Amino acid sequence: MPEPPTCAIFIGASKFPRHKYGTEPAFLRSKREFEKCIREGADLSISEDGLLDLFDSNDPASDQLGRIGKFLVEYSEYHTADIPRNLIVYYVGHGYFYGRNQDYMVALASTDSENESSGLRVGDLADTINKNAKDFRRFVILDCCFAAEALRAFQAEGEHVVARKAAKAFATDSLPSALRVPIRGTAMLCASSKDDFALSIGENGCTMFSGALVKSLNDGDWRYGPRLTTIDLFELIEARLEKVHGEHVRPELHSPDQSNGNIAALVGLFANRVTQQSDQRIFNPKNATGTYFGPTQRGYFVRQDEVFGRPTVQNLAAILAIAVSFVLFVIWGHARHVRILWIFFVPFLVFSCCSFAVINSRNFVEAIIISSMALAGLLFLSLLFDAPFAPIHLVFFLFAASVPVCALFVLVVAILRPHCRRLWRHVKELGRA
Repeated sequence: MPEPPTCAIFIGASKFPRHKYGTEPAFLRSKREFEKCIREGADLSISEDGLLDLFDSNDPASDQLGRIGKFLVEYSEYHTADIPRNLIVYYVGHGYFYGRNQDYMVALASTDSENESSGLRVGDLADTINKNAKDFRRFVILDCCFAAEALRAFQAEGEHVVARKAAKAFATDSLPSALRVPIRGTAMLCASSKDDFALSIGENGCTMFSGALVKSLNDGDWRYGPRLTTIDLFELIEARLEKVHGEHVRPELHSPDQSNGNIAALVGLFANRVTQQSDQRIFNPKNATGTYFGPTQRGYFVRQDEVFGRPTVQNLAAILAIAVSFVLFVIWGHARHVRILWIFFVPFLVFSCCSFAVINSRNFVEAIIISSMALAGLLFLSLLFDAPFAPIHLVFFLFAASVPVCALFVLVVAILRPHCRRLWRHVKELGRA
């Protein structure tokens, strides 16, 4: 099934010639990297007429709002028959409060320090989007100070409001499972709370938030399904910030309009690069070896993150399967009258070792090595029951004999694993419902 059409609007600035903010190269880098993500790697159906780039535009706020409204009207008319439709709004720059009512504003290239009201009032931006994109699934990403303050502007007038920083809260507060795929709604991904400053020092020359956002989209994660929801992406960004920066400004996720369902929880907007790559053949000369074992962009033979021995449910289940299969293998292998039955437990033992190896490996070759070592060690341990003085170098022979068998089983496990992940996520969704 083809992905719904998606349009994107880029707002913000990296140069503020009329303001004391000066030049911020990290803003421009963030915009370019995120644009590259959604155009090339996120598997979004974005046509050339589906992009409006107002970043670093010197037009005043009123003109930019007019261009946004016109763009959305024309896009809606051209894609009238396409339901649902996605809208991504991305802003990176400075956020501030202005006026007697402390209106939340974001800076543009035309913003004047002598006239702070020349910035873009977020309430006006929300009105323009809500008016001209009512039948869109609206995903708003704000990388600026006090970003979560924009929630007030985008908040619907009804009771369909949620503002939670934990994914479980979204799952609990979402509407019943009858509306599995909402066709409209709003989700907001904010770099900071309404009280915090966003930081502009991050990875790869980007801001801290956008650097984690781009890295999460580029890498993906094997714990999630073939497409990442906004909640999935939020979890990945938080984990990335925690790992790289330790103490950091906490991002926030909001779903101000759930009148048709929680799009943050139910709409898989971005492609998960891990499962996307795993549909390719496992030996791809253009990509890293082992497309089932994590990110496989060019130049990445192994994943940089530590993957071995993670205390996950899958790991514990694999270890338990190894223990049970080995015990049964040893018991039946040394039973006098039914010794032949041990043959039936050999595939179970091999499959368990290979499953553990796949979970804890970064590529195909490493999975074969780990599974062969585990199988050889267990077979040698079993052999010691019959021959206590067996030479230790016999382990190397068992390892060599295990390699081709484990290679076949690892391939089978790797092919089945994406389907198992989808089944596991479906079971969790049923549990939440």
